Amino acid sequence: MNSKKSGRARFTILILLISVFFLSDISKGFAGILQDVYTDSLSLEYCYNRIEQTYPLVDQLKMEEQISELNRRVIRTGNLPQLTVTGQVSYQSEIPEVDIPIPNAQSVTMSKDQYSVSLDIAQKIFDGGRIRKREDIADAQSRENRSETEIDLFVVRQQLNRVYFSILLSKRQMKNNNTLIEDLTEQLKKVRSQVENGVLLPGQKFILEAELLRIRQDSTTIMANIRAGYDMLGELINEEVSADRELVLPGINLSEYTISKKRPEYRLFDSKRTTIERMKEMEQTHIFPTLSAFGTTAWANPGLNIFDDSFNLHYLVGMRLQWNFWNAVNTGDNKAVLKIRQSKIEREEESFTRQMRTELDKIKRTIEALEMNLEKDKEIISLRKRVVEEQASKLENGVITSTEYITELNNLSRARLTLMLRQVQLSKQKIDYITTLGYKL
Repeated sequence: MNSKKSGRARFTILILLISVFFLSDISKGFAGILQDVYTDSLSLEYCYNRIEQTYPLVDQLKMEEQISELNRRVIRTGNLPQLTVTGQVSYQSEIPEVDIPIPNAQSVTMSKDQYSVSLDIAQKIFDGGRIRKREDIADAQSRENRSETEIDLFVVRQQLNRVYFSILLSKRQMKNNNTLIEDLTEQLKKVRSQVENGVLLPGQKFILEAELLRIRQDSTTIMANIRAGYDMLGELINEEVSADRELVLPGINLSEYTISKKRPEYRLFDSKRTTIERMKEMEQTHIFPTLSAFGTTAWANPGLNIFDDSFNLHYLVGMRLQWNFWNAVNTGDNKAVLKIRQSKIEREEESFTRQMRTELDKIKRTIEALEMNLEKDKEIISLRKRVVEEQASKLENGVITSTEYITELNNLSRARLTLMLRQVQLSKQKIDYITTLGYKL
């Protein structure tokens, strides 16, 4: 009985595994289909990601990290024994002579030419923490450089916003023109029929045909602007983008974003403050002396015995204590200068915050106005449609001229275009708002 139950259990597990693999393949197929659909359009978020992956400034961030690591390695060598090899050949015009007043003793003289090859070794024992502080300063300065590069990338994102939404605006203009062309073409067919039947004069047909040509000319100009916009977009994201590729109008809920210090400028201010703090700590080390051990070995002629005119090997070891008087005296003034620089950074940050808040208030007021006008735009379009329908009926019956009909049709077209452009402008203002805050989609 137990064997039957275990066999059923194994069979159930096998069925479940097969189902999992089967469903996995199906889900992959659906994912592929969705991906294909997605690639037909281009989102602003995708463009941001492309900039962060391919824009040349991104390589600068990586290079700055490499530079920072190399600088740390160079500074750390200050803790290692310092080796110096010196070779020297000299000749002097005069030498000291020692006459020894001892009977039968010869005078002792030095050689005028001297030769020496030496190896000097110095090892710091105590430096007040100067090397460690130098490393801290280098790290802080590296963060400054990275923050400056991030600010440059932020400017590129702002440029991307302008290009992206300029394309969307042009696309809406093209869409509106296409609708206008369709309306005029449809009306032109009816007018031509009326002209052929003698109800209308040929001039009414010519007016519509001329207006149709003018709108098509406008479409040619708009299309050129669209292609130029796509070329600029392709350069920014380092990707060839077809003018047929649709751009997604971002939907933004501003309530999800709050005012915070997310802008790269704030990271730069913090980095500058950190650098100054490290420099103040460095100044504090100047009040301490440095203690080091040293040793010298040399093969020279003469050696330590200057009266021995022959090559010999000798060495010298000892300890050295150094203290720079003026560095210690100037520490107070240097720290005062750094404190002033720190206060200057605080003022710069306050000024930046005030400007950012002013810009945010301006954008917010624009958003409120756009949202209010959008509802009115819809009402205006509804009313304009009714007028155009009446004018079209009057034109067919010969009550009004084609010029009067075109006037009302253009009014409807402008109302439609105003609505579409305002929708794009609203989305752009919201993107500008969160970008000004320092957020990304």
